[in-house]
Amino acid sequence: MELVFAAEDESRTDLLNSLHEWLKRADQLVRSPVELVARPGTPGEMGGVTDLVMNVNVVEVTAAVSAIMAWLRFRGADIDAERTAAGDIKIRLRRIRRRDLRDTEKLLTDLIQRELDARQNREDRGQ
Repeated sequence: MELVFAAEDESRTDLLNSLHEWLKRADQLVRSPVELVARPGTPGEMGGVTDLVMNVNVVEVTAAVSAIMAWLRFRGADIDAERTAAGDIKIRLRRIRRRDLRDTEKLLTDLIQRELDARQNREDRGQ
């Protein structure tokens, strides 16, 4: 499953580069590949944009969420997250800091777990 990170404002490069470096240094815990990926802009955008893409398997979910949450606390950032139709998790990084990130951690963990459960159900049904 892919976790796709994007930033909501002009600090896109700063936030994405910071998270990218953080996750690369956390490779003792998170062995999932992490890379910055350029994608074409949408109509109305000037030029393309860059996303941070992390491929997570079932075994690494807890470590990945822990590493992401540590970075959010360190950077004073927060996220909005949603499942995509393709079954990935789209995460928008924000500079706005909540005082308590437990809700954020639960949101991210629940989204990932629901997608993993859905994939397992499809696999069990042979789809």
